Amino acid sequence: MLFQDLSPFSGDGFPGVSVRAAAQWRGSGLLLMFQLTGDCAATLPPRWADRRREHRGERRDHLWQATCLECFCQANDQDAYYEINFSPRHHWNLYRFTGYRQGMNAPFLTPSAEPRITSWRSGTVCHFTAFFPDFHQLINGKFCHVGLSAVLADGGGAKKYYALRHPAAQPDFHHAGGWTLALSASSGRQGCKSHFFHSDS
Repeated sequence: MLFQDLSPFSGDGFPGVSVRAAAQWRGSGLLLMFQLTGDCAATLPPRWADRRREHRGERRDHLWQATCLECFCQANDQDAYYEINFSPRHHWNLYRFTGYRQGMNAPFLTPSAEPRITSWRSGTVCHFTAFFPDFHQLINGKFCHVGLSAVLADGGGAKKYYALRHPAAQPDFHHAGGWTLALSASSGRQGCKSHFFHSDS
């Protein structure tokens, strides 16, 4: 899996902390992986364990008010797009928008379609993965644009915004100009390809 660096908005990130992320189809599901490297303890929940954690969190709103890992996904030639949020505590949510920040709703997911979230620490790297089974059916497209981003927040209330690209004058993960990862698949259950492109939008 090809990891890409997420850059802080205007270069204003937490000192000594770097963020990388990747996405790919895994069968008919979408696999997201994030890595936080360095002195990131202040941006994680207290007593966040070094051991591998695989428990299920809850579906919750407003996860971006604390450290939150995010993905935006839009099928080619469609106005609608999806926003995925998940947290180091394994809470999560999935939203669908009919257009830019418009028509938001939270699609119902059966228990079997809810994400499987795992996290662990390896040395100075904190790993977070989320797997959404059958996400390909939600997208209903064979080619999609993906934006990977993260909000990091410390206990003092400071927030920093990381993304593959920041196309706007303010942090805006909903801006399609930041969705620079292209994922394509011959089908939801067969091979996949991914590449990065530069958008001037």
